[in-house]
Amino acid sequence: MLFALGLAAAGCNKGPAEEALAEAEQTLEEVRAHLERFAPEHLASLTRVLDDTRETLAKGGYTEALQVAQDLPARIRRAIEVADRRREAELGAAWDEVSRNLAAQLARLRARVAGLTLTTSPSARHRARLEEAQAALGDLSRRWEDATAAFEGGDVARALTLARDVRARAEALTETLAPPAGPGAGRPTSSAPRQEQEPRAE
Repeated sequence: MLFALGLAAAGCNKGPAEEALAEAEQTLEEVRAHLERFAPEHLASLTRVLDDTRETLAKGGYTEALQVAQDLPARIRRAIEVADRRREAELGAAWDEVSRNLAAQLARLRARVAGLTLTTSPSARHRARLEEAQAALGDLSRRWEDATAAFEGGDVARALTLARDVRARAEALTETLAPPAGPGAGRPTSSAPRQEQEPRAE
């Protein structure tokens, strides 16, 4: 009698176990890409647990499968927390590199644009070029401020996206402001003047 009751109780756990396992599988699938990139060892461990639990369920271990399946959401949350921390660290390192290089690049551009203002008796073309450069530099500065504000506000991913956009625009402006190569550019020149050959004595 008791054995029969035990079998009945175990059988009652079949439905809840299947449901809990399906929910855990769906949750893991939703964050699979995130874990695969930032916490692959946790993803591998969770996948093994799911596989083992399916096997246990198939063999009739409904109560055991239910207990494991009910614990899976907490384990998945812990894995997500690990992945989130690693992602933030990676983004922070990328921001440090981009922002450091970009600050120096913008400083060089400001110096270049400032140099254009020193031209005496500038032509109309020069004035137009200067105005375009100043407008582009002002736009870059505003975009850089937006990127910095996003970083300081904690949105590192958006800050990094904005900073990379500023970097691409700054590189384009740098190429635009590069002085044109002269007709003799790239040709090697002698560092010493050519000497006349003295006539031979007869």
